[in-house]
Amino acid sequence: MRTVSQNQRGSPVRAARLNPRKRRRRQGSRHRRHGSKVSGPDCGAARPFRRTIRLPAPFAPSRLTFLGAATDRVWGREGIGSAIAGRSTRNFAARTAQSHRRHSPRMTDSMIQTATAASTATPGIRPSRLTLVAALFFTTGGTGLIYEVVWTRQLINIFGATIYAVSTVLAAFMGGLALGSWRFGRWADTRRNPFRTYGVLEIAIGAAAFALPWILRALDPLFQAMYDHLQASFLLFSLIRFALVFAVLLIPTTLMGATLPMLTRYLARERRSIGARVGLLYTLNTLGAVAGCFLAGFVLIEHLGIRATTLLAVALNVAVGTVAIALSRDRPAGSERADESGSKSESESENEGGAPYPPWVPRAVLWSYAVSGAIALAYQVLWSRALVFANDIMKNTTYAFTAMLTVFLVGLALGSAMMARFVDRERDPLRLYGLIQVLIGLGGALSLYVLLYRAGELQIVDFLDWRQGRVHWIGAVVNVFYQTFAGIFAPTLMMGMAFPVAARLYVGDVRRVGGQVGRLYAMNTVGAIAGSFLGGFVIIPALGMGRGILTLALVNVAVGAALLYLNPRAPLRTRRVWAVIAAGIAAVMLLRMPPADRPFQSIDPNLERLVFYEEGPLATVSVIEGLGTRRRTIFVDNVGVAGTDPILLTDQKSLAHYPVLFHPNPKSALTVGFGSGGASHSYCLYPFMERIHCAEIADTVLKAAPDLTSSNHGIIYYETGDRSGPPILRDDARGRYAIKHDDVRSYLRFTRERYDIIATDCTDLKYKSSANLYDREYFQLCADRVNDDGLVVVWMPLGGLSDEAFRVCLRTFYRVFPRHFSIWYMNNEPTHYILLIGSKQPLRIDVGRMEQRLADPRVRDDLAEIGLDDAYKILSTFVVDERNLGEFLKGDLLNTEDFPWLEFDAPRYGFGDQPLLDNLRRLWEIRNDVQPHLAAWEGRDDPAKADLLDRYVRAADAIVRGHHAYRKLEIEEATRQYLRARSLCPEDKSIDRLLQFADLLAIVRNRPTSLWHVVKFGVALQMQGRHDEALDYLRRAVALGAEATPGETSEQRDLRQSLLKQATESLAECDRALSTR
Repeated sequence: MRTVSQNQRGSPVRAARLNPRKRRRRQGSRHRRHGSKVSGPDCGAARPFRRTIRLPAPFAPSRLTFLGAATDRVWGREGIGSAIAGRSTRNFAARTAQSHRRHSPRMTDSMIQTATAASTATPGIRPSRLTLVAALFFTTGGTGLIYEVVWTRQLINIFGATIYAVSTVLAAFMGGLALGSWRFGRWADTRRNPFRTYGVLEIAIGAAAFALPWILRALDPLFQAMYDHLQASFLLFSLIRFALVFAVLLIPTTLMGATLPMLTRYLARERRSIGARVGLLYTLNTLGAVAGCFLAGFVLIEHLGIRATTLLAVALNVAVGTVAIALSRDRPAGSERADESGSKSESESENEGGAPYPPWVPRAVLWSYAVSGAIALAYQVLWSRALVFANDIMKNTTYAFTAMLTVFLVGLALGSAMMARFVDRERDPLRLYGLIQVLIGLGGALSLYVLLYRAGELQIVDFLDWRQGRVHWIGAVVNVFYQTFAGIFAPTLMMGMAFPVAARLYVGDVRRVGGQVGRLYAMNTVGAIAGSFLGGFVIIPALGMGRGILTLALVNVAVGAALLYLNPRAPLRTRRVWAVIAAGIAAVMLLRMPPADRPFQSIDPNLERLVFYEEGPLATVSVIEGLGTRRRTIFVDNVGVAGTDPILLTDQKSLAHYPVLFHPNPKSALTVGFGSGGASHSYCLYPFMERIHCAEIADTVLKAAPDLTSSNHGIIYYETGDRSGPPILRDDARGRYAIKHDDVRSYLRFTRERYDIIATDCTDLKYKSSANLYDREYFQLCADRVNDDGLVVVWMPLGGLSDEAFRVCLRTFYRVFPRHFSIWYMNNEPTHYILLIGSKQPLRIDVGRMEQRLADPRVRDDLAEIGLDDAYKILSTFVVDERNLGEFLKGDLLNTEDFPWLEFDAPRYGFGDQPLLDNLRRLWEIRNDVQPHLAAWEGRDDPAKADLLDRYVRAADAIVRGHHAYRKLEIEEATRQYLRARSLCPEDKSIDRLLQFADLLAIVRNRPTSLWHVVKFGVALQMQGRHDEALDYLRRAVALGAEATPGETSEQRDLRQSLLKQATESLAECDRALSTR
């Protein structure tokens, strides 16, 4: 009898084998008995994983057979470490051996130890150590996503908030992972201690990430020099800048890419467990990425800032590397022999599977997985753009993007974890891989249906507090996650399942597992780079989001169908059945293909119509017209930014007229954002303006200009109906007006030009595309690029901001412009914003010069559209300056690049009018006089002029009170205040416009049976003494209020009766007034 040494290591079969010839004969007979074929090593052949251990003679009949060992080995009850080490299998072996000893008294303890040792899956690696290895890889997955988020924000400072910043980080991240996996994967197979090398890599990643900000800062002079020489060719400058930053980012990302094949080489020592081990590593790393993404987007950056978050990630990388190096010193003896012996006996253990796959199968899997990577990232680009239209409140805030990326990563992690449990027991992994690709396609098609037709209905939490005008932030976040989960989780789950199966199919030799896994991962990431580019720059412009998603789904189905049909292990009849099923799925998708003009932008067809809609590479732009008012609004990614409404027109016109009227001798101006083109048009009305530039990042916005001519008056137009080609300038704009196709931060960072006026117009602070235009660094860029006597004007919302957020924004601006900072509120309409004006010198306004410029017919007519064509009316919109703001803005918290506090706080607060009213009230309480800013004013010697300004100012107070009541839907109080203002200052032409209540009238005309609106409009007319007009509306209201609506509640009945009583009383007042004429 031959005995086996207890210290002998290797595969279970090798550890307990007898004479090799006898073993082969017994193995052949065993396979014949079980009906399986004997084959050589195949490229991913599956097998039943029946592990047989023969005990020394004379106990040969007493063999221990372990069924389902792969499941126990990967997901045993002992935990992750046991899962990798196979402790559950070893325990099962010991228990079975004890049972045999009870039935066979001659079985000795040494035999039991032999059987137990033979069942160990990964020789020489303790479960406790492997649990720690799993925790280390989980941690570095989190740091990787933290770096991606942080680097994207840092590159915004170089590229601006352009596609180049996002593309550079994504390309460098994916490219580095691919390069690291490919090159270091081969190197991993030659390392005697891959775990030690893994530790060194993690420390190197931390060091590179720590040095990255200083390296980027050192490149600033080079970027400046290149811009000076290449500013005529913005594309060439962008490409060179991209290449330099890409090269810098490639260092840490390449090191990151090397970690997966290095750990795979350390852990995967058996061919039979490749799929499970790689799948488990992928799962752990992706779950870490989920944690890193969530923490960075919801906690770390908001509370720690960019720099501290980076240092935290660096510290974690260094700690992981240090622990790995320390553990690698205690390396189990004989592990190299275990690897060697395990690989040599693989062919024997593989024989229990089916027939080997031909050599073309691993190559097909490799290329199909690259295609899968491209489709996955293209999906991500399209989903992130489509989800903007599903989330009404969060839209494109930083939280919405974080939720999408988190759900995407959760799907990948869970899919990989689920597949890792049984991938190594699958007899035909190619069939499984093909089915997964088909299911990804089905999930993609389902995501289109949910996002296009159902996402807006998916609300599980009531997150709106209408009384306080606030968002219940937790409820809103829950809804965002729920909508995103319903839309994209199914296909991402299938994507996660694909990686373990692809690894199982592609890896053919455990001795080269590092290189082969690295090559597979590299091809997937190369495909991901291509997919991210194709998604934004090719698929969306050519097909649109709806058709683009469905086209990607069809590609998935086609790839899966091809693999199923060409599967060499399947009979021809089965392959034909799969082909028919796939063709049927594709046919259904084609029949359900949304029409090319089916927009994601939703409208109420009873109140609105869609005038313009286009999905561009950077933004989705639409123009919507109200049916009752005929007013138009331009939306960029579902956010209204400009339009022909009087409030929106006031925004655009004031950004141009105010600084030009206040500046002593303006010659140049930079306006940020084209919007509807109103500001650009107003600047061009002044013939002395010699240079007018507009920074606009999205060309699609310009294409909407012909549908907004009542705002821009044809400042740009297109010769062709499809609006292709560059826009053409209006005659008075040629030679002095130019559009800078760049993000304003990037432009101001590198340009040498100086301006007399820089005016920034953007959307609410809660949107991540606008929040960085309210930080200290941006305001400083404006201060650096404006002339010494120049003016910086910033549009700022009043609504949607807490008291603290409102003060932080004002304080940040004040720190950059301490010499002069004033706030202006345009009271000609119930506006929801203010203008911040800053300058390096005290502001001195020449009223006489203002009146001269206003005397120009074109300027006067332009301002008359909004009721601001009088110099004293404009002066009455002054609220407060630095004299009273110093005390109001005490504190240290600022909004900065390193600490972008407003971007995270603003989405948590208001959506209604109450925050707006609160912030306006706080400013009105510290209001002071505009007269100290007036130079050479006749009012100091002319009492009539002084009295006129005083009456405008006092009327402004009543007007603002009326606006407050109007926004609270107190129409009667608003009417009283507007009438009081008119009595104080009859010269104020805007008051008559306010008393028209145009918005209320439009609703009454469009919904004539709305009792509340009809009553309130009729009462407003009656209070103004317009009795003839009021009669019709009040009589209609009495008729409507007299009839109970079917199924009305007690509250509805009480409201109807109250409105009926009010309408009856007002009608009686009208009758009395008319009878006394």
